[in-house]
Amino acid sequence: MENLIMNPQWRPGPDGNPMYFSGNGLTYDKRIYQGNRTCSISRMETSPEPGLIAYDPPIVVAGKSAVVWGFYIRAVEASNIILTADFYNEEGMLLKKFHQPIAQRVTAEFKPVTCRFPIPLHAHIVHLSMQFNGKVTACTFFLPTAYLV
Repeated sequence: MENLIMNPQWRPGPDGNPMYFSGNGLTYDKRIYQGNRTCSISRMETSPEPGLIAYDPPIVVAGKSAVVWGFYIRAVEASNIILTADFYNEEGMLLKKFHQPIAQRVTAEFKPVTCRFPIPLHAHIVHLSMQFNGKVTACTFFLPTAYLV
């Protein structure tokens, strides 16, 4: 299956951050792991805003049944990590927001963690992101992956 994410290695753009991605509360590391740049986050339980990494370009999903989305990820401690998929119709109206908690699947060892999101009827595009709420200790992730089934 072909990874639909442009720049999954997170090569830096002109501003030093990875092209096609935006975020909040993250550190884009200088570390390269398996040929991919990593990203890290640590946050206190009381941090006012959630951490976020978003894939900015919309992905066309028309005619498919599901999108699979995720990262290679590890964390020492993570109370709440959520993969999200927001589906829109051709007119740009939000049809459905899916939120899938993954913190219980994240361990101290790197491993792929993905979720399958069903594509709603009349959906044309999806926007993908990952959110971090609550306490997160030494979470590192890389190689964002999305594909249609």
